[in-house]
Amino acid sequence: MPRPVHVGFRLLKWLTGDASQRAGNTDMSMRPGQPSSIDGIKRLAKQIKAQKGLQHARALDEAARTAGFQNFAHANRVFTSNGPQAAGQGAPPPQSHLKEDPMSLDDFHIRARRDWAQSILSVVGAKPPSSSTWHGRDQIIAVLSAIMGSGRNHTHLPGGGGVDFVEIRISPEPGCIDLIPDGNPKQNLIYRVKPSDLILEWIEEDPGQSFFLLELNKLSPSGADPYRQTWTGDDEIFPGEEVAEVTPGGKYYPRKVYDEEITPEGESVPDAKLVVRFFQGKMMFVAKGSLWNGSRETYRGIHNSGSSKQIRQVIERWIRTTSSSNDHGES
Repeated sequence: MPRPVHVGFRLLKWLTGDASQRAGNTDMSMRPGQPSSIDGIKRLAKQIKAQKGLQHARALDEAARTAGFQNFAHANRVFTSNGPQAAGQGAPPPQSHLKEDPMSLDDFHIRARRDWAQSILSVVGAKPPSSSTWHGRDQIIAVLSAIMGSGRNHTHLPGGGGVDFVEIRISPEPGCIDLIPDGNPKQNLIYRVKPSDLILEWIEEDPGQSFFLLELNKLSPSGADPYRQTWTGDDEIFPGEEVAEVTPGGKYYPRKVYDEEITPEGESVPDAKLVVRFFQGKMMFVAKGSLWNGSRETYRGIHNSGSSKQIRQVIERWIRTTSSSNDHGES
């Protein structure tokens, strides 16, 4: 199945309403587009720095997340190894496959979609309903654990961007879960959210396009991030905060404690964690190589604008459009 470079705006209309609403959600002057190079990330970082008064390093990280990376260091590493095509593709095929059994990106994505469907079936059984919903932290962790692992998922984040997650677990913060991203061997980067409901949309027509939508309960700012003392819900770039955690379940510190490895009291903390706390929104888990994963438009966080049913309708229309193109011999 060919992977389109973008979602047609007629399909996005299903998520963003009428034309005027759609313009408000996708206009480049309102929300930056996804950078496709390191230089593009740097240019966007300058805009973010000017708009929000952030430190340069933090603006670079926010710009990198808009491009679908964990942070600027991750973007720089991926672009260096993969070149300009890296934007929006997440992590490359696992290195173990490249060393012993070279695999093209297309072959990797075909296998990833197949494994994705099998992982879902291991949770819901051989004949899954078209939609399933789970409530409660323990149930949600049990279900999503089936799709965790390197190269096994890609997750679109609230506000835009995306990462691959390798582990999910109970958080020391009450009611929350922690997600550990790939490319993070020391596990010193944590995404922390407060889950509400987890919805699976099983697409029988093409199971590799099935997806999970995790709806989040609201979290309040911790007070440790000087740029997020309050939250009004109007920040389209990054609906959350980055804080340092020295002791699991302990107080949060400003991010610079993680960067500089020292607390305001002068205590050395080389094992501090960087915690990304999302205040609200939705996380959408998809297969590597899925249609949703392959579009730059989806990295703007458009999944936040619609329900799981509306997203499903977009994908089903997308599948039919792609199949029709194949039938007519279009590439």
